[in-house]
Amino acid sequence: MDFKAYRQHIIEELEPAKYQRNKYICPICGSGTGKNRTAAFTVNPDYRGHCYACQFDGDIFDLYEARDKLDRETARQRVIEKYGNGSGESRQKPRRRTGEPAPEDFTGYIEKAAAALKGSKGEAYLTGRGISPATAAAYRLGYDEEKQAIVIPYPQENYYITRSIEGKEYRKPAGTQEPLYNAAALQEDCVFITEGQLDALSIIEAGGAACAIGGGGARKLETMTAAGRVYIFADADEAGAKTAERIQKALEANGTAVQQTITTGRDDCKDANDLLRTDREALEQIIKGAQEQAQDEAKDYEEAAAGNFAVDLFDTRARTSSISTGFAKIDDALGGGVYEGLYVLGAVSSLGKTTLALQIADQMAQAGTDVLFFSLEMQREELIAKSVSRLTFDLCGGKTENAKTTRGLTDPLRQSRYSSTEWDLAQAAVELYMNYGARIWIDEGLGTIGAAQIEQRIQEHIQKRGRKPVVFIDYLQILASPDLHMTDKQATDKNVFDLKRISRKYKLPIFAISSLNRGNYEQSMNMAAFKESGAIEYSSDVLLGIQPDGMQDGTGDKIATANRQTMKETKLADTRSIELVVLKNRHGAANASVGMDYIPAFNRFAEK
Repeated sequence: MDFKAYRQHIIEELEPAKYQRNKYICPICGSGTGKNRTAAFTVNPDYRGHCYACQFDGDIFDLYEARDKLDRETARQRVIEKYGNGSGESRQKPRRRTGEPAPEDFTGYIEKAAAALKGSKGEAYLTGRGISPATAAAYRLGYDEEKQAIVIPYPQENYYITRSIEGKEYRKPAGTQEPLYNAAALQEDCVFITEGQLDALSIIEAGGAACAIGGGGARKLETMTAAGRVYIFADADEAGAKTAERIQKALEANGTAVQQTITTGRDDCKDANDLLRTDREALEQIIKGAQEQAQDEAKDYEEAAAGNFAVDLFDTRARTSSISTGFAKIDDALGGGVYEGLYVLGAVSSLGKTTLALQIADQMAQAGTDVLFFSLEMQREELIAKSVSRLTFDLCGGKTENAKTTRGLTDPLRQSRYSSTEWDLAQAAVELYMNYGARIWIDEGLGTIGAAQIEQRIQEHIQKRGRKPVVFIDYLQILASPDLHMTDKQATDKNVFDLKRISRKYKLPIFAISSLNRGNYEQSMNMAAFKESGAIEYSSDVLLGIQPDGMQDGTGDKIATANRQTMKETKLADTRSIELVVLKNRHGAANASVGMDYIPAFNRFAEK
């Protein structure tokens, strides 16, 4: 009897996980029933189930054995009794055209190679590449001792390729046309497309769904569509960038949009497999961020059904209104102002990211909103002086010689030289600040404030004031680590996820300032510019960047030289021409920009 014919019924034994396409609650360990409802059980195209939580791996018969604690023979009998003799027929193979030769059947070779993997050099090679025995078994990886190569079968295809364990040489069966590796992954909510099969397996190993174009080129994607969000995980070199462009064009030719092209973002890791071996947790965070975003979108779509809102129709407490930034054009670019969620603002040094955030905080407070400002680098006195400096400029009536810089307000020697007009102006600015400053709380802390302390402070504020504040953090990369054993990147990722959680829990905006990668100082603003960008890109609701007006898109020496000159000239100017770019916006359209004039001497931004 062909027991393989019954494998497809494994789906009927599983309960689908809510908001996770093609994921199931594990019938062995219960993964997917916990607090976060994150299921770890998947079924591959060969109808073999695998749970990344308890490491179960097997077909419907293995499932019966493990779940019902049966011996092999009893498990088989139970399956046959339930689904009937012959009820599990395999899908019919497509007919060949008349005169077309029958394709060679590689099943025997693939099975033989899979049986030879355990204890072989091939298994050691895969382990060294970060591929676990469970993943190798789930995807029927094998070893050919004669060729000294691992064998990588294509799920649901009569096809395989080999990879030398001593070099980087891939070989495919002679006279064959290579299909897409693991094409079924395109039906997942979130899928990564790679160039190489080992990179796809690395993403699968780290908990994601992936397929690979292999050596056959990207054109094979033109006939395929994806069900969910598509990410390209490209090699971090020039060739990888070109391949990513070809993949994107092939997908777009068939109406499939690419969410984003991702690289490792590290000089020591070229591709996904390098990152798996070097920093598995970093790869897992990239995958988790993309998956959470896909799950959030699915959940948001379900919760957006009109019936869910009828009960709240007359309850204003259930609604979250937008909060104005005090800049009309920025409000328009953000979809009406600031809403609950995580906002991240990034820029290189000297372009005024702290100054702009502080001015927005002041303008919110002037309009009646409470503000918590966590300053992890600057002293409270310095921030207050920056605000008062801006107010002296606003109140001077165009006589800027009387307006005061930050240093002019904090230096006792300069204060002793004020004229009566300057004193009156400074006093008027202080009084104005005191009026709305009563709604601003500035907490200082270098290395002592983390996400947990911020959440506690928010709770205290709501209890004492009965009002939700807008939270500002200056800046993200120097928040205290939640675990001293974490790397800087791991700590930043964890803090970003926690800040996102806090913004949702208390339904308030959190505005975090971020530094940028130095490698992007000569490029126009883009999402890859953000330090530790994996978590920031995927978890932020709105991603903003400040850059000099006139920065050119693209790469190359000429563009880099031009951008360096633009950056230099901007920083030398008394009034700096600035562009605020909306890179990502869940509350409105992305890719919007707002032109601004920045006067650093008086800490003031104005829309053009």
